[in-house]
Amino acid sequence: MENIISDATRRNWDRLSASTDGKLTSRANKQKSLKKIIPVEYLLDTAKIKLIEKICESYIGYSIPEIIYSIAVILLQSEGICERQSVQDILLDFQKENSIDLIQIDEAIPRFSHNEDFLGALYQSLLSEGDKNKNGSYYTPRKIVNDMLSEFDLREGQCFLDPCCGSGAFLMGVSTKDPSSLFGIEKDPIAVFIAKLNLILLYKDIDFIPQILCGDFLQDEVFFGKKSSFDYIATNPPWGNKTKIVSNLIDSKESFVHFFVKSYNLLKNRGKINFLFPESILNVKSHKVIREFIILNQDLNEIHQYSSSFTGVVTNFISMKFIKGIKTSVIKVRNKNEEFYVEYTAFQHTENKVFSLLKPQEEKIIEKVLSKSAYSLSSSEWALGIVTGNNKEKLKSSDGPNLEKIYTGKEIDKFRLREAKNYIHYDRDSFQQVARDEIYRAKEKLVYKFVSNKLMFAYDDTSSLFLNSANILIPNVPGMSTKTVLAFLNSSLYQFLYEKLFGELKVLKGNLMELPFPKIDSETNNTLTMLVEEIISEGKNNQKDIDEIIYNVYGL
Repeated sequence: MENIISDATRRNWDRLSASTDGKLTSRANKQKSLKKIIPVEYLLDTAKIKLIEKICESYIGYSIPEIIYSIAVILLQSEGICERQSVQDILLDFQKENSIDLIQIDEAIPRFSHNEDFLGALYQSLLSEGDKNKNGSYYTPRKIVNDMLSEFDLREGQCFLDPCCGSGAFLMGVSTKDPSSLFGIEKDPIAVFIAKLNLILLYKDIDFIPQILCGDFLQDEVFFGKKSSFDYIATNPPWGNKTKIVSNLIDSKESFVHFFVKSYNLLKNRGKINFLFPESILNVKSHKVIREFIILNQDLNEIHQYSSSFTGVVTNFISMKFIKGIKTSVIKVRNKNEEFYVEYTAFQHTENKVFSLLKPQEEKIIEKVLSKSAYSLSSSEWALGIVTGNNKEKLKSSDGPNLEKIYTGKEIDKFRLREAKNYIHYDRDSFQQVARDEIYRAKEKLVYKFVSNKLMFAYDDTSSLFLNSANILIPNVPGMSTKTVLAFLNSSLYQFLYEKLFGELKVLKGNLMELPFPKIDSETNNTLTMLVEEIISEGKNNQKDIDEIIYNVYGL
């Protein structure tokens, strides 16, 4: 990631307390943040970025509408279309709605470029991070827009819709000779104003009124008169928008899910739709409903995994392209490094219909493992570690009267526990949350880190206590000892299964319960148990032997 981001992005991330993997390192509430962040990936010209920085610093005393309006007038005058009646009507309406006057802009404003949205970048830079986060309004870089629209070429009579168009990046990117075939909807009146002017500037030789409405796509029912269907739809919908959603379209609390389903319903048969989604749509449990919608229609034909983020967005993202009504059995998956095809059957392997993007050889391995599945961990016992309510007060760094060792997730290695660093008085009534005593005091149990991208299970036969950074499992798999189950969970094959089936960065109980376990003979059970015992008691490196046995069990 460090090789992808620009210096300007790095400076922005420093102000945000973000790390170079794009994750926020502070827990500050972004919705209350007053910071201003320049979307450097949205505007690639360094000189224009510096100009925007200067404007943001120089016109603090003026409102955002005043700044945007005044610079818009300069751009229109530069192209000689400011006096056009249709343009004057748009300017006058915006001026009246915001009770603003033209202000003096001292900086030299560059002429309009069809490759860059200067006004949109300026507007994003003037907004606070809190406002952008609350509304989910992060504009899409031109490179991603162009990629998503690469197959959108409007023929005569065809039309395009962006249902949350922002300042018009997708509308500007569509290939068409007729701007009246472009339709946009946007809640933010300032963004609507910018989008209209962007189209007017882009198609300056045509006198037309942009078909862009200021409205709520999810709540409003009528938009463009008799216009009720579209040939092409593409957008970057708001993610994590906290606005309450009132809709009967689909049972989801996520705004981007509702945007997609309503847009899909407006698409003509054989029409194309391309949406930008957070990558979590592929595997997070709460998004199961949209995955089921996609599986039911079976007309998703391409997923593009993007390898870099853009300013203000710390999640990974993908685009999904559909051709309505054209059922497919395979989906093309492409990313920076490769292109391959995934069968729809790969989406049926888990309870939550996780979109496992399995390459053909990976799918064969999964199917072979599942074909030998006889048991699971669903009848096992599970528990959380202790929640003290006040670790600082209740955890001690040295032993003392009435204290005993307590382990945290940090002390969990594969197969074995490291030495405990904390001690605690086991007063159950004083804890905020605690499991049954017999769970902690079990003769043998497994413990694992749940905040981990690796399966990492350790064995405990000392009836020890654990904090809530560790979870507890007392397995019940017929024909397998606790140590044999441990061997399977720590094997290379099961790491592969977990990654490919669930795609999670956390080790979740619900996913672990779905892992398949085979029926094995007593000799295999005894051998695996012995190998694990040697690791625990003698520190032997038996991982390779364990992996080989487990591969052989599945005929791999």
